Amino acid sequence: MIISQKSGLFGLIPAVVVIIFIAVAVGVNKWQYTNGLVSKYIDFEGHAGLWKFCNETTLIYSKQSGMNTLNVKETLTSQCYDITDICSQRMTKFLNTVRYALFASLASMVLAILGTLVKNFVLKEWQHEKQQMALGLVTAMLAFLAGVLVVVGFGVYNVEVRMEGYYLQAAFYLTVAAWLLSWITAAMFLVGGICIGAKMYPDLK
Repeated sequence: MIISQKSGLFGLIPAVVVIIFIAVAVGVNKWQYTNGLVSKYIDFEGHAGLWKFCNETTLIYSKQSGMNTLNVKETLTSQCYDITDICSQRMTKFLNTVRYALFASLASMVLAILGTLVKNFVLKEWQHEKQQMALGLVTAMLAFLAGVLVVVGFGVYNVEVRMEGYYLQAAFYLTVAAWLLSWITAAMFLVGGICIGAKMYPDLK
């Protein structure tokens, strides 16, 4: 066959990228953002993640320096809070749903990677073909499940957690990318399992 039963190994590449993307998204404070002028000279910026909300106010003014006019930005306040301190009880419940979904997706993808490593490096081809095929299908389902959980995470966040007047930021879009890569991973793991089945039952080709 042109496509080898080892094809599932290539699925490890997007699988690892998925784990990195989700881990970064969970950790960084870049899920939503807002900015605006509090007054003519004071600018406000706010960033929210899954754990913290940070805001900063900046004084903006111009001053003369010789023949030139310089625009000056001077930070007045910069502070971070536990995001649950500013969320309603209802929003906190949805925020916890997002957290749990992303952690569960990480666990699911880690298990899929471990299963693929076992399938290709522990089970011997000539002795455990049925087990390899079954494990290939299981890892594909786990990777698919990871994608479903990521969709739940960023879907709930966009609908129930994002605050009015805030724009989605990089961490949110990392989870969208992780969802797509999860399903690409699932397809590659599935191909590896199907190829083993085709080898075991050549009459079904």
